[in-house]
Amino acid sequence: MPMLSLILAGQLAAAAVPPPPATPASVHAATETHFGITVDDPDRWLEDLKSKDAQDWIRAQADRTRSVLDAIPARAQVLADVERLEKTTASNIEAVVLMHGERLLIQRQDAGEDVAKLYLREGWDGEDRLLLDPEDWRKRTGKPHAMNYADPSPDGRHVVVGLSESGSEMASAYVIDLANGKVVEGPISRVRFGISWLPDSSGFFYNRENEVGPGMSAAEHQLNSQAYLHLMGQDIARDRLVFGNRYDPSLNIAPGQLPIVIASAESDWLIGMPASVDSRLTLFAAPRAELGAERIQWRKLVTTDDQARSFVLHDNALYLLTASKPNREIKRLALKNGKRSTVVAEGALPLDEVYYSGNALYYTAKTASGVGMQLNRLPWQGGKPSVVALPGMDSVFPYTVQDKVDGIAVGGVGWAHFPDVVRIDAEGRVHETNLQPPPAGVDAGQLEATIVQVPSHDGAMVPLSIVHRRDLRRDGNNPTFLQGYGAYGISTNPALVPAHFAYFDRGFVRAFCHVRGGGEKGEAWYRGGYQETKANTWKDFIACAEYLVREKYTSPSRLGISGGSAGGILIGNALIERPDLFGAAMPQVGVLDSIGAALRDPNGPVNWPEFGDPNSESGFKSLVGMSAYQKVHDGTPFPAVMLSHGFNDPRVAVWHSAKMAARLQRASSSDKPVLLNIDYDSGHGVGSTQSSVNRERADLISFMLWQFGVDGYAPKPAEVRQAAK
Repeated sequence: MPMLSLILAGQLAAAAVPPPPATPASVHAATETHFGITVDDPDRWLEDLKSKDAQDWIRAQADRTRSVLDAIPARAQVLADVERLEKTTASNIEAVVLMHGERLLIQRQDAGEDVAKLYLREGWDGEDRLLLDPEDWRKRTGKPHAMNYADPSPDGRHVVVGLSESGSEMASAYVIDLANGKVVEGPISRVRFGISWLPDSSGFFYNRENEVGPGMSAAEHQLNSQAYLHLMGQDIARDRLVFGNRYDPSLNIAPGQLPIVIASAESDWLIGMPASVDSRLTLFAAPRAELGAERIQWRKLVTTDDQARSFVLHDNALYLLTASKPNREIKRLALKNGKRSTVVAEGALPLDEVYYSGNALYYTAKTASGVGMQLNRLPWQGGKPSVVALPGMDSVFPYTVQDKVDGIAVGGVGWAHFPDVVRIDAEGRVHETNLQPPPAGVDAGQLEATIVQVPSHDGAMVPLSIVHRRDLRRDGNNPTFLQGYGAYGISTNPALVPAHFAYFDRGFVRAFCHVRGGGEKGEAWYRGGYQETKANTWKDFIACAEYLVREKYTSPSRLGISGGSAGGILIGNALIERPDLFGAAMPQVGVLDSIGAALRDPNGPVNWPEFGDPNSESGFKSLVGMSAYQKVHDGTPFPAVMLSHGFNDPRVAVWHSAKMAARLQRASSSDKPVLLNIDYDSGHGVGSTQSSVNRERADLISFMLWQFGVDGYAPKPAEVRQAAK
């Protein structure tokens, strides 16, 4: 676009955006000092989400943003395209459990529906019978509900389903009769993370978070949670405490850890796991027979020094994925005598995850590029591992298998391959299932995916995935959407859904920078973007952005960036360091004030192992180094910014985006808008309705194309003013 047109587009954009709401005169800035470091926090008042000042200000920001986005002339067509594309697939599989007798428990969202429902299928070729529809709860309460989990009993008679409201993730557990779909027990409130059945189906273990009462901090709902045993037919009030720091303080379970008990028909032992974001597992064990005793004697089997990342149970042994070597290995730990042996030695490719099947151990390994993975199978009776050929499936995710059920179901997807679900039988043969129908009228063959290695600031080679239509011209004018994450050792894996064609049909390049802090290249890659090394994440990202410009995929004025949750650290800091490199920045449910997150976010303490403990000098300095909010300087010509957040977010408080919006609106010297986009019926994205996801996608596309100066995307000032009334 000629420079004059860009200037005029910017002037029109500025004219269409009303001024942000004023800060109430009654609020005051906060200042605090830790380890000799003084932190100024002028927007601390927004953290009190119960105050009228904060509620009114956030609502005014949300209304302002909605009036602007809805006045973009082409947005209605973008939303219509997103909704049409979503309906090109008859149904989408969200989860599958393989049960005894070739029964399948399926979470499936059909075209045009807002949330997934629960179905039971008798045999791979059987008909699906509806068991549970979360819309029934919406009809009763007026609030959207979604399933967090669905765990069937070993005898196939019942399933425990967790339902949460408005994206809160704070699920209530219900016991459903599989024969008729009726609720027979529950709800048990505050059961957020699923359950584990006793092998005889007489009851189940669950972790229960706390009810926050008057005078308690919001963080208390997660701190010091406990594990209980519920016996079928028993009053919930009589459920037995079986694991946690209140059960046995000598176990040294930290307040931020979530005690979980796992039982299995594969073992005579119970496994106790104090779960947290620390990827180094601690595991306890106790004989299952002690459930009949007055006291369960838990003994520690695995410590953080073992560097265990995940495990499966088989034949009274734990199969541990360990990271004591850079590319990881799998070890067997006998529960009876503690004997250890190596099952899969370290190889050339980093191991990623382990999965259970009744007749084989399955595990994934990263591909040579670090992007995507391959699936491997190792029979329990011994032999050599074999690679399971799954063409086009660059990402694979094996589904849950009940104890002692042979075979496994595997979902897979690629950058240019739509999702599919296959079955692997007891002999390792792959079969189509037709569980996941392909989209109609949308051709993934039109796409080209390339993975390149980009040198970062220190010479580290960073994988960059680039996806676009095959007929793309690299002339520097393509609208481009670059995303990244970089935390917890979680990889950004290939994915494609029909709604992505709302981007591709408008000429977008979609790119994904696989920064350090993720798991793409093994343990060292994760630790290279962790706490004191966190800056590598956004420096890797900046290097990828520069590559896209240098190679003429795009130009800075047409480059939009986004990252969600912990990816907000990445996007916020990239924005601060290189405001000249981007045309639009869109953090989504992002961690933007890492200091406030650690000290005052309800989810803060449980994340100290990943980002830093604010009570230690090194941890606090790490948090200061990654706090984008603290680094905003007045008079900086920032690009356009849209911060999106669900008001009910239980993982990253909505005030992160509110505070960053307030700070950027005061600081920016450009005429580019800073918008705060709030969804009052969603949370962190888990459990969001399809209509909410569609609106968010339409907002992102429309916002970027408006800022890129594309015709038809500048809001009409008259319509903005009318909506504001």
